[in-house]
Amino acid sequence: MDTPSRGREDGMLCAALCRGVSGNLGGGTAMYPIDRLKELIQGKKVAFIGAGVSHKRCIEQFVEMGADVTLCDQKASLEDFGEYADTLRRLNVRLSLGKQYTDGFRGQDIIMRTPGYEYYKPALQDAIRAGTMVTSEVELFFEFCPCEIVAAVSYTHLTLPTIRLVRQDHHHHPHRQDV
Repeated sequence: MDTPSRGREDGMLCAALCRGVSGNLGGGTAMYPIDRLKELIQGKKVAFIGAGVSHKRCIEQFVEMGADVTLCDQKASLEDFGEYADTLRRLNVRLSLGKQYTDGFRGQDIIMRTPGYEYYKPALQDAIRAGTMVTSEVELFFEFCPCEIVAAVSYTHLTLPTIRLVRQDHHHHPHRQDV
């Protein structure tokens, strides 16, 4: 079960992009960063490698934005996810579990990688060669971030990375502002 102290990190990507400023994609239509993310994933097959703290919330948000989500995890069964199994059932998340969990990479449009899953593993490289986009929550955040990033990374709870962004006001003296 997630603790209240972790709540700030959960869903960092989507929450931060919802607060962003609108940008122009060249077609004359201004879109919020969260809308650009939705445009990227809506109707796409998206595999998540593992169901860690941040992936749990992102899985829910990606399903809400219209992605067809598959969870690829070494756990042997749905029940091994404990209370989160109910969420996976409710969201109709597809599962690729057990020793052959990387079989779930096949046919995906996007794979959401965790820092703990080595980029050069054969299954992931096969997916890349097949045309699958491989990214992470943090990479997407940096891609769609609505402000200049002059960031610092800190760690809370000794293991959970937290990213604090700094927005620079170009009209006045630079100042710090968490976004």
